[in-house]
Amino acid sequence: MASNSSSQTCFTPMPAVSNGILQGEFPYNFALPLLTMQINIVLLVTRIMAAIFKPIKQPQVLAEIIGGVLLGPTALGRIHIYKETLFPAKSIPLLETVATMGLMFFIFMVGMNLDLKVLKKVGRKALLIAGTGIAVPFIASIGLASLVRSSIGLAKGVKMAPLLIFLGAPVSMSAFSVLVRIMAELKLLSTDVAKLAIPIGALNDMTIWSLLAVGVAIGGGGGGKGGALTPVYVILLAAALVAFMFIVGRRAMGWLARRATREGGAVSDTCVCVTLVAVLASGLCSDAVGVHAVLGPFLLGLVLPKDTDFPQLITHKIEDFVTGLFLPLFFASSGLKTNLGALHGLASLAFLLLFVCTASVGKILASFVTARLIGLPNRRALILGFLLNTKGLAVLIVLNIGKDLKVLTDELFAILVLTALLTSFVTTPSVTALCKGGIGGGEADTKVAGDNGDGISLSSTSGKPSTKSRTYPNRNVASLITGTTSSSQLRILACAYTPHTHSPFMNLLEACRGDKASALKLYPLQLSPLSDRPSSLLMLANHSCGGGDDAAQTDRPSARSCCPPVSISFPASSSLSKVIVRPLSTVSSIDSMYEDICNLAIQKRVALILLPYYKNPSYSPCHTISSMFEELSLNKVVGKVTDHAPCSVGILVERSSVSISPIHPSFFSYKVAVLFCGGPDDREALFVGSRMIGHPGVALRVVRFLLHSHYSIHGSGQVQASNTDSSLPDGMDEEKGLPPPQNDEAKATLDDAKERRLDDEAIAKVKEKASEFSFIYEEHPIVAGQSLIDAVKGFAKEMHEVNMFIVGRGRERPRAESSEEGSELGAVGGLLSSYSGFKFHSCILVVQQHCS
Repeated sequence: MASNSSSQTCFTPMPAVSNGILQGEFPYNFALPLLTMQINIVLLVTRIMAAIFKPIKQPQVLAEIIGGVLLGPTALGRIHIYKETLFPAKSIPLLETVATMGLMFFIFMVGMNLDLKVLKKVGRKALLIAGTGIAVPFIASIGLASLVRSSIGLAKGVKMAPLLIFLGAPVSMSAFSVLVRIMAELKLLSTDVAKLAIPIGALNDMTIWSLLAVGVAIGGGGGGKGGALTPVYVILLAAALVAFMFIVGRRAMGWLARRATREGGAVSDTCVCVTLVAVLASGLCSDAVGVHAVLGPFLLGLVLPKDTDFPQLITHKIEDFVTGLFLPLFFASSGLKTNLGALHGLASLAFLLLFVCTASVGKILASFVTARLIGLPNRRALILGFLLNTKGLAVLIVLNIGKDLKVLTDELFAILVLTALLTSFVTTPSVTALCKGGIGGGEADTKVAGDNGDGISLSSTSGKPSTKSRTYPNRNVASLITGTTSSSQLRILACAYTPHTHSPFMNLLEACRGDKASALKLYPLQLSPLSDRPSSLLMLANHSCGGGDDAAQTDRPSARSCCPPVSISFPASSSLSKVIVRPLSTVSSIDSMYEDICNLAIQKRVALILLPYYKNPSYSPCHTISSMFEELSLNKVVGKVTDHAPCSVGILVERSSVSISPIHPSFFSYKVAVLFCGGPDDREALFVGSRMIGHPGVALRVVRFLLHSHYSIHGSGQVQASNTDSSLPDGMDEEKGLPPPQNDEAKATLDDAKERRLDDEAIAKVKEKASEFSFIYEEHPIVAGQSLIDAVKGFAKEMHEVNMFIVGRGRERPRAESSEEGSELGAVGGLLSSYSGFKFHSCILVVQQHCS
């Protein structure tokens, strides 16, 4: 069995840089070239492992831990040339220093992920489950610690108190970020399970970090020169550091956050620099106190105010560099210490099985029994137990600290790492199997029996757009305008990918207010792509715990939630309708984002979904290169929404890549042109435009491209002569539909006649509504031999002062040759958005009608 060695190895300091191969100096003998090679190898291996584990839906952190283990003596480290060339012993201190510094910044972001307000809202149920989930495995680890100490070589000579903490913490803790990521993948964030798991995970993290501080004080203090009372002094100094952070640090970081976000947009370089210096200084203080350098940054992130955009802005600044470069180095550093080959004999396997049973059975069983006692059904209680059994980066941090303090031997360290891997590996498949067919519980607003304020609610977990409640009134704008329903309130779900909406969106929504008699209820929905970034996990956790919708009336700005919603507000006006704003947010993968959009549209019973379509990434101070590419990749969500939407859809295209400020309502002057070609989508576009007529700042122009009664559109898109007239064939009644058409030509004639009648009725309805307002209607005939696309192209070239074109998607029309890249936009929309011959920078709204 392996044991701790007290011998110290001295190394000759490595020069920083070489003079080059030509002068006989090989890079692996110098610190910087060797570190560069190590980073490249680490990134390559961890990324390959992440790609392998992604199809089986395992957390990326699990793949990176395994990648780090493969780099160590377990696998590649057994190759002598590899070990002595790429990871020689003299290079390890530098690698561990860089990895620990990166870990400090990552733990700072972890602290920002935890909102203390969430902990304040934790009900008795979550507190009870968290307490038993930690206490039962921790108490069971007392017996393990005694057994380990009595075993030859596993922990000989190690004191009981630090051994108990460094054995109990790993088996009783939960990985907050991993369980959030798993719940997001499995669409559990809106369920009662998530409402319990999120605060329990946060409580778990707080408890374990507190235990870690005590463990470091006991394990490290007693081994120094300070004597037996040193651990007591370390704990007192650590308590003083915590008090300082919460009293002085909170106020200082609050002042910095308010100053950084005062102007809006991007945070200044000075504020970023001050924050980074504060992270390093807090790490220095905690290291000087004796409770490890990562605990200071964790406290700093914890006290950072969460009611501003500052945490997100700072996270966006540093997360790619920290998680993409520094964090894999920590996994490699940990993997170099992990030697699974040290496990030999039945004793090691028996201890491994014992630790796995204690960690899994103790955690799952304790959480399951407690959840059942508070009234959670069997399946959901079991899901909660498996979720709370996840392990992640925090376990690895605890184990590495224990090994550095010589509390854990090589063999015991390997056993605990393997225990964390095995328990985490079974979580996703187990929860997936339990969630098949839904987790039960009924409708979205069902409460758990005996709920006392935990905010527990259920929703569908199937992921697919719900079909049970798809039928509801007012699923298109036409039903509101034509008066087929009693309600006149227009409900819009306006989707955006950033908290700061683009100017075309704001101007469009302002124009849709209409006159005072037209009611508008707006649901701004912030869509955030799911990723393993800390900022994404922060939004996931806050989205799950945020509660209901935050209302914002027309006379005040929208309320800020813990997950920053889309920033939209409408000043009150005596001549315009009152707008009710209900900010929403959701985080999901790009492939399943359309499901969330469609399900929210059904829940909120909206008539129109508005989606942005990015021809060019817009620039703003908040945008980064990665977010610009992210915007372009999100365009494929549009096609899925148009295929599955339970209501009408509007696709907003901004032709210009230059961001223009929205027009203030007091000076609102907006010119809108509706290009009407006929058909259900064009009628819906017409009705959307007619909604704007009552706004005093909107000038509406409707242009109807008139197909003469003896012309018809064929598949080629050309208007050709036809021998049929607009009347129906003899013996056919349009209203009764008797007798039925005998051939395809007669059926096409009947359909064309019906569509023309509906088009005429729609135009007449809009004219009737616009009789009290100013609007322009004109007809543009299409001559024989001219295609519809050519007619629209020629007409649009003459319109230079239009702020927005509104067109129908026209699913039955042929697409323009110039719009191959945007099939979601249809023929006319694709032409207007991509044809380079236009000199205007107008926005295009492409509308698709939902046909009941």
